[in-house]
Amino acid sequence: MLGNVISRWIMVWILCVPMMSFAADLESGKPNARIPEPAFEFQPVVEGTKVVHDFVIQNRGEAPLDILKMESG
Repeated sequence: MLGNVISRWIMVWILCVPMMSFAADLESGKPNARIPEPAFEFQPVVEGTKVVHDFVIQNRGEAPLDILKMESG
């Protein structure tokens, strides 16, 4: 019985908290960056070879999203 109550509470928490957070971001008038693929691992390449990968950055907020700095890892 207690296990069911706890698992239901956890399920409500998992489902509702991200929605509330997302809704709060939209209402605040701030940018909200979403990166569907935040990492990409290149296959081995010969040294000196140019490799390219495009990362998609979505702005789900209401204000413009300014990218001020980028770094590779």
